Amino acid sequence: MEPMHNPEHPGAVMREWWLAESDPAEAAQQLGISPDELQRVLDGRGRISPELAAQLEAGGWSTAAFWLRLQAAYDSSHARKQHGRDGQQRTSLATETLGVARRAPGAS
Repeated sequence: MEPMHNPEHPGAVMREWWLAESDPAEAAQQLGISPDELQRVLDGRGRISPELAAQLEAGGWSTAAFWLRLQAAYDSSHARKQHGRDGQQRTSLATETLGVARRAPGAS
């Protein structure tokens, strides 16, 4: 299965699906989290932790697994971008210093 290339931050999904016509402070109160924590997620500055995912599920906002998958997809995409779009990893210090070459998976 191909990874999504530009998945949205979970906060963008949350804002679009659950908060389109709601007050974030009221939603935070109903979920039992601080308004600041919810606002950080909505702004794309905060992450969906397992604890927050469980609270979202308890509040009827889909399942914890759904939120954790969204966060994982976003994190994975962000990490791939940091290492180059072609998926190649940057040369490690060990490779530069010791001349140790990495082998491709399946290479002998």
